[in-house]
Amino acid sequence: RRYNLARSHMNAGELLPAVEILQALIAEDAEQIRYHQHLFRCLHARGRYRACERLLDRLDAACPEMARRAQAELKRRREADVETSERKDGAARREMFERRRLFEKATGFVGERMLMRCSLLLSRRKAADQEQARRLLDQMASRRRMRGAMSLFLAEGYARLREDETALELVRVSLRRDRDDWNALALEARLHARARRWQEAANAAIKSLSLVYLQPALHRLLGLALIRLGDLPGAERELRVALAQAPGMVAAHDSLAALLRRDPARIGEASVYMARAELLRSRRKQTAPRAENESAPATPALFSRDAPVAADPSRVITVVSGLPRSGTSMMMRMLAAGGMAVLADDARAADDSNPLGYFEHSKTLLLASDCAWLDQARGKAVKIVAPLLPLLPRSEQYRIIFMRRDLRHVIASQRAMLARLHREGARLSDGALMRAYTGQLVRAQAWLERRTDIPTLSVAYDEAIGNPARVADRLLAFVGGGFDVRAAAEAVDPSLRHQGDEGLGGSMHPRRQVG
Repeated sequence: RRYNLARSHMNAGELLPAVEILQALIAEDAEQIRYHQHLFRCLHARGRYRACERLLDRLDAACPEMARRAQAELKRRREADVETSERKDGAARREMFERRRLFEKATGFVGERMLMRCSLLLSRRKAADQEQARRLLDQMASRRRMRGAMSLFLAEGYARLREDETALELVRVSLRRDRDDWNALALEARLHARARRWQEAANAAIKSLSLVYLQPALHRLLGLALIRLGDLPGAERELRVALAQAPGMVAAHDSLAALLRRDPARIGEASVYMARAELLRSRRKQTAPRAENESAPATPALFSRDAPVAADPSRVITVVSGLPRSGTSMMMRMLAAGGMAVLADDARAADDSNPLGYFEHSKTLLLASDCAWLDQARGKAVKIVAPLLPLLPRSEQYRIIFMRRDLRHVIASQRAMLARLHREGARLSDGALMRAYTGQLVRAQAWLERRTDIPTLSVAYDEAIGNPARVADRLLAFVGGGFDVRAAAEAVDPSLRHQGDEGLGGSMHPRRQVG
């Protein structure tokens, strides 16, 4: 029962409880090879290679004497009762079971120990360990009886050593034995992908996934193969499935971000996955070593969070943020029209770029050196552009409305405004602006991912212009109170949308931008 409990913990990814149970079982009965095998798997999965080596060394030292005792006991039992094989009663069946166990022990568990030792050596990067692993693989492959049953293990071992043709041959041996071996098909897909045989990789991956769908790494591999084959919608679908199954897979976040960046209109969305990959990498460094099957919790798309705000709304600061020219001024005007107090001054007057006003407060640009003024924003809305968000002190309570807009339109709007003001930034190339804004988005969104304590509402600029009533309803649900949704919706003037394609977005002096 305790052994089964340990296996259940392993299946649930709870390796530490399984380790404790298996260690106790080995202390009571060190001749059960299955206890050693599963303890090895737990330790190996956690990267505890020295503990694995100590376990194998103890097993290697104990097995010869164990085998001699088992051989002697087998001989004694055979001499004592030669008629056992012909009897059918319960005692005879029990005797045959005991003899099978003794026969296994009499072998010294040579094959099992070789498999575990080879797995350990393959996990290490030293040339000497790799060479020793190759010798063990060759030794096992030369045994005909072992090759048939262990062909998949051998294939994985040779694949780790980059001997792909040998590995592929052994995969085919395994598939001849069982054409529905999903593990063998998955390894075949990986080997074809490494050789850039993308169609063969996709075919093998699809076969494997049709048998066992929960294979996030294989979904990612299929996504990469489909990219090479020109099926971008299919690739995006597979990468999203990979992340649904394993939200902590950094490589899948990177791959999806790279795919989305191919479309300039989706760079903002891509930056979300870039930010998550950056955050996961930083977490992994902080918590290393960690189990390979652990993954970070999923975060809702575009970091919209419906977390409750503080009990006293009069102390909450409502921050309207986003890139310059993304609609932050429009959102401030909607909040003001809906009845929310705003913190703004007249330091920057309305102009041709924002004829209805900027709704800015000049002190927001001083956050790095002075945040004492933030107490004036309690119970009010204040506009703080995305690059400045990480400067917000933890001493205050916030909720954030983050504006999103197609980066091509942001750049066109910013360029038109800078040209009207005869600012130096107008001479920057679109590529330079795109890189700068993408970097600002990634940093801001990575910060928002970390600040899970801050309720965040994501609003698309196009939705606010095209359907202000719906956005006003979302604002009511987010800020609560007596928010006037009709007045908020009527504050949006869609006629300004195409004015130099800058709409009603906010701005910030280019020389004062952070990041």
